[in-house]
Amino acid sequence: MVPGCLVGLFLGGGAKVFPTVVAANQGGDASVTASKSVTLPSGIQAGDYILLCIGAYSDSGVNSNLPSGFTNLQDQARTRTHFRVCVKQAVGTESGTTVTVTGTKNFFIGWSVRIIRGANAYASTIAVANTETAPNCPSLTSGYGVDSVLWLACANQYDATASQGLPSGYSGLSQGAGSSGGWDWSRVSTAWKQVSAATEDPPAFANAISGGATGAGWEAVTVAFRPI
Repeated sequence: MVPGCLVGLFLGGGAKVFPTVVAANQGGDASVTASKSVTLPSGIQAGDYILLCIGAYSDSGVNSNLPSGFTNLQDQARTRTHFRVCVKQAVGTESGTTVTVTGTKNFFIGWSVRIIRGANAYASTIAVANTETAPNCPSLTSGYGVDSVLWLACANQYDATASQGLPSGYSGLSQGAGSSGGWDWSRVSTAWKQVSAATEDPPAFANAISGGATGAGWEAVTVAFRPI
C-alpha cells in the first residue's frame, strides 16, 4: 500500500459549502477484451472533479492502466483483481463522453464514476481482505482539519453474488459489476456522506461476499473532498 494522495490547490476565501455529488454513472463489462469504455454522465462543468473507481478481474491476474488525463489516487493489485481509484479535474467538454480503460490482458470490469463539484481530493490507503466479509473502508484523516468535507466509501468485490448495500449513515449508492455465469467477478460500489470532521471511519458496506471461489475478497478506500 502507498501513502495517502493529495490532489488540487487549497483556495481560501468566502463561506465554505459542502462539496456535492452532482452526477453519477456506473456499469460493467464482461466481454473478453483488453479495452473497456466507461461512459461519463451529462452535466459536467469545468472545474468539477471526475472520480473514477475501476475494478478489473482476470483468472490469471490483471492490471488496469491509468486512463489518459487522470491522476491516480490509489490502486491495489491482488491475485486476480486490480482496484484503481483516480481523479480528473474537468475542463468542461467531458459530458457524455467515454473514458477508455485498458488492461495488461483480457479482463472483466466493474466501475462507478462520480462528479464532484466544489472540491479538492484526498485518499486513504487501500484496505484489503481475502475473506468473504463486507468491504470495510479504512479510517482517513484528510489533512484538512475540521472542515465541510464530502467523504466517499469506495470498494471492489471479487466473487460476489448479490448487489451491495449502503454503509450506515451513507447515501447515494452507485454500483456496477462485470458479471458472467451468475457471478459478479468485479463489483465496484461507492457511497457518500457530508460531515464536518477531520477524520472519518466509514462503517462497512451492508453485504458480505458469498461464493467461495479461490481468492475471493475485496479492496476498499476512503476518499475525501474538501471545499475550495
